[in-house]
Formats: sequence, C-alpha cells, structure tokens
Amino acid sequence: MIKFVLVDDDQELSSKIVRIIEKKIFKTDIDYYIEKFSSYGYSLQKVIDDCSVQKVFILDIDLGESISGLEIAKKIRKNDWDSEIIFITNHDKMFEVIYRNIFKVFAFIEKFISLEERLGECITTIINQKSDLGKFCFSNNKIDIQIYYKDITYIYRDTEDRKLIIITTNNKF
Repeated sequence: MIKFVLVDDDQELSSKIVRIIEKKIFKTDIDYYIEKFSSYGYSLQKVIDDCSVQKVFILDIDLGESISGLEIAKKIRKNDWDSEIIFITNHDKMFEVIYRNIFKVFAFIEKFISLEERLGECITTIINQKSDLGKFCFSNNKIDIQIYYKDITYIYRDTEDRKLIIITTNNKF
C-alpha cells in the first residue's frame, strides 16, 4: 500500500496531479490511496505521524497563508526518513534552498515545465524501487493485512478470544 499525500492550495492542479498518479498506478497491482490537503493542519500532521504505510508526499512550496511546503517537509523529516518527498512549484529559484534545508528530497518539479512527464517518471521510479521495508502479511477469507515490521510494537496471543493481536504505533490488529 502506498499513500500519496498531496498538499497544494490550487484545486485544479491537485486534480491534474491525481489524474497523473492514477494513470501511472492503473497498470500495476499496487494498492494505493490519495489524500489531498490544501493547507497544513491537525489532519495532515496525523498523516505525517502515521508510519504504518509507505507514503509519497507531493508538496507545493507556496501554500498561501498557511505554512509553506518547506516547513511541512521539515515536519515530515523530523520522524520519517522513509517517505518520499516531491516538490511541485512555480518557484524554480527555490531549488537550491530546498536541497540545502531538506534531506532526501526525491524530486523538484516546476509546475509548467513537463509536469505530467516528470511526475509520471518519478511515480514509476518510486513504484519500481525495491524497498527494504519488510512487511508482515496475513490473509484469510475475511481480511488481508500488510504491516511494516518497523511499525510493529509487539505481538501477543489473546487466549480468551483465541486471536493473535498485533500492536503497532497507531493501530491494533
């Protein structure tokens, strides 16, 4: 499962980016989810803090009156070094500032210079990269679970209900 987290205050551009993502993922068997935000807030911070799924953040630098995409990226990197960050912006002069302040940025794409082609290439690369994040996978006729090993806090057996309980940083399975 890959969660794409799109943070952009331009709704028309957000819709275009969603179409690019869906077009690239359509031919694969990867489970994905796209979550859109127009500014920073509690719900975005909750997504940033959730380490249970692989995430790809697609950030605009200028978000109007809220904090910038650069500040959001700093919040992401505070605890999460596994998620990918892609900046999409009008501010091509911010390239150096981004790479000087944020570690492990996957790409910096100008909005009006080959956006569809460059973003499509980035998504394809992310999908095809061999991730070293091991997963615990379980399935039966009712459920399918995939949990990253690094997210599992502990596992125990509930003798009363005869179930295996997996505790993660944010959930209980």
